[in-house]
Amino acid sequence: MAGSDISSGGDCVVTVALLLVSVIAVCGAAVYLYVHLAKRRRRRAWAEARCVVVHCPSPGALTPSISPFVLKLLTFLRLAKIPYQLDHFEPLGESWLTPWVTMEDGEEVADSGVVVLELRQRRNLNLGSSLSAVEQAVARAFTVLVEDHLCWCLREWRIKMDGGRNLFEGARNPPSWYMRAGLRVYAWLRTNTLWHQGVGRLPHLEVRKFAWRDLQALSDYLGEKSYLMGEEMNEVDCTVFAQMANILYNYKRSPYHAMLTDEFPNLVSYVKRIKERLWPDWDACLASS
Repeated sequence: MAGSDISSGGDCVVTVALLLVSVIAVCGAAVYLYVHLAKRRRRRAWAEARCVVVHCPSPGALTPSISPFVLKLLTFLRLAKIPYQLDHFEPLGESWLTPWVTMEDGEEVADSGVVVLELRQRRNLNLGSSLSAVEQAVARAFTVLVEDHLCWCLREWRIKMDGGRNLFEGARNPPSWYMRAGLRVYAWLRTNTLWHQGVGRLPHLEVRKFAWRDLQALSDYLGEKSYLMGEEMNEVDCTVFAQMANILYNYKRSPYHAMLTDEFPNLVSYVKRIKERLWPDWDACLASS
């Protein structure tokens, strides 16, 4: 009798377990199907937009995007007079990069530099066509200096010295408790990235010297010109403008903000010049409180 009760109880446990697994499997399949169908509907809508759709994080409170790479792409689109729409629902693409875009034909392209190159080829854009081969090489060198060197110096302060808190200063709303908790994990992961990149292994004062020399090079080459390569705005200006605007508006507590405003006034004027030309609606593009 006791053995029969134990057997029945065991069968009941197995039945409940199987039922629970079945419910979880059905719910999981339903969620997957819903997400998949919703994703397809969004992509169909983006393809029907008949313009470039830029996928990126929501606007910041101080700049139209807290990412200088998003700001670079948007500035390029405005310079080239290419119509675009913004999507903040899927800021990360399949490669986990932002920004990424959906082209007019529905093709998805990630990385701001790759997007710009793709748009130039598709539309046969001649921005910078007046530059000599040497000037084009100089423009390329400054692009690499800003995006692959100066940018890492800024990240070193933001992550290693400031613990990532600077990320929230350009956000629309104060961070929630779970975002503050996640910040520690993010800072740890990015610190690891800084270490492997190399800049994270150096003393902060040494990194600041690197950044100063980068800004000095930009300032010296810009001189009294309206734009980096002369009186005509080119693709490289979109890149430099985005990084300088990032320092000017999103890094106000950092030593780089004081460095830029106190020692390189021509770079500050350069930012304001491009902002007035291509971003007359700057304030309207910021996150509303």
